[in-house]
Amino acid sequence: MNKAYDCAKEEYEEAKGKLERLRTLKIDLAAEEWKSEKEKKKWIAEKEQLEREEKRLNTDVEYWKGEMKRLTTYHPATPMPDSMGATLKRKHVVHTYRNVDDIVKRLKKITPSSYSRSKKNPEFSGIILNYRTESPDIPLSLYHSVFATFKDNLSSLKAEADDFKSLGLLVSDMQEFYNDEDARRKNFSSWASKYFNYPVTALPLGGRSEADLHIPFNVNHAKHLLLLGEIKNELGDGNGCPYRKVCASYARFISQKSPPDCYGLHPTFLIYLAGPYLGIAGAVFGENCVIEPLTYLIPLIQLRFDDELLSSAANTFRLLKQSLESLKDYYDKLHLPTEINVDLPRREAYPYPDSFNYKVQFEYKRKLVDGKLLFVVQELTNQQLLVVKFVKTYGADVHKDCAKANIAPKLIAIEKLAGSWFIVVMEYLSSEYFACMYDILLEDSQRASFLTQKATEVANELHKMNYVHGDFRTSNLMISKDGEQVKIVDFDWAGEEGSAKYPHFINRSDSLDWHPDVKEGGKIEKVHDIHFITQSIKKIF
Repeated sequence: MNKAYDCAKEEYEEAKGKLERLRTLKIDLAAEEWKSEKEKKKWIAEKEQLEREEKRLNTDVEYWKGEMKRLTTYHPATPMPDSMGATLKRKHVVHTYRNVDDIVKRLKKITPSSYSRSKKNPEFSGIILNYRTESPDIPLSLYHSVFATFKDNLSSLKAEADDFKSLGLLVSDMQEFYNDEDARRKNFSSWASKYFNYPVTALPLGGRSEADLHIPFNVNHAKHLLLLGEIKNELGDGNGCPYRKVCASYARFISQKSPPDCYGLHPTFLIYLAGPYLGIAGAVFGENCVIEPLTYLIPLIQLRFDDELLSSAANTFRLLKQSLESLKDYYDKLHLPTEINVDLPRREAYPYPDSFNYKVQFEYKRKLVDGKLLFVVQELTNQQLLVVKFVKTYGADVHKDCAKANIAPKLIAIEKLAGSWFIVVMEYLSSEYFACMYDILLEDSQRASFLTQKATEVANELHKMNYVHGDFRTSNLMISKDGEQVKIVDFDWAGEEGSAKYPHFINRSDSLDWHPDVKEGGKIEKVHDIHFITQSIKKIF
């Protein structure tokens, strides 16, 4: 208990210190004067950023304060993760159930029509993540498998005769011109009611706000959404974007929830229609409102000599119809607890997988690094801490062989998930024994020469096995406290030299100095690894 308590206290003191420093910055900022409109806008942006950071730190302070109390009062024997140094110095927000109350309060202020017209909505920064302005740390398909399965089946599921017949009727209606939006909405809703076998109606959202269409599913006195949609009469009509409007309508729906219902994930399919052009998206209430397009904009137009587009549309509608039934099954089995400790990490803010090898269950403790799908988890049976990572590609053989050579953490499991994802489970390297090379160099530049030598040695060991890494930099190397052990992490691109390739999109920021021969989609070479590690060490200074 002492170690866990000390860790919580350390985190509490660190967050509290940052909060005090931030408040000093706010005081200094308030005293500043601006001489132009440009300086005023910059001042306002800095002020808003400081206020958001203040809220985040307040949450951290309260969370770790609660953990200290919990460890001394309620669960004196409960183990707790220490502040592990992972691939970068840890920067994370602990998403607790208490956070939900603040998010819901902010969402109550949203007006879908206004949000759909405005290019920037700073008041909703960080809580509506739809890829137009801000992206989520966790993709939609890792929050709920229904969206991953939808993506998997987009190119394989085939429509049947009834689907083609029904779509033909919709196309006949949608490619017509309408004098007003209501007529188009009425015709689409009528068609959708018959096709999906659910009543499709408008959804009041409080005040004067109303979503154009929705399919509800009520269970245990709680209202859930299978489908939510917004319609514009034509592309370019009016001032609003139907995609942004349906995002805001979903957020507005969430804002009407109260505990414990507001703590749920609320997976929902979204549609946005402009004239005869329709898109499908998915939404969840995860870390915040996370919304992601699932299809291209689908033309509901009959081409005289080409049925390929409409065949694809029929396949997509059949898939959506099946997916709505999957969501119905999910909600039918959903049971939210009546009592929740609001200071605990919120399960819905993490990916849906919570087991591996079909039997080993775990619970999420925290995210290691913001922006990376890397988490500390705890096995439920033996309380062992592990690291879980989610990737699209992974050099599993490279990782296994490096672990055997003691130059990588032990690889415990790798399994395929829906949506072309893999879950990778590996050994947890505690900060009691290991630190990230990047962090070490930031604190002690005198060790640069020694660590360059150690990094080169481990690269040579990797290369002797005819493997290449591709992303061989300081943030992907863990060093033991005595400096004797170096462990490679992040094998996403790793493979045999000659076959391993870079992804088609590489981070080309000025802070990264790639070998001049590195090309997007090109082959990874051993010389690239050596160049990258030596340059990434130099870049720190």
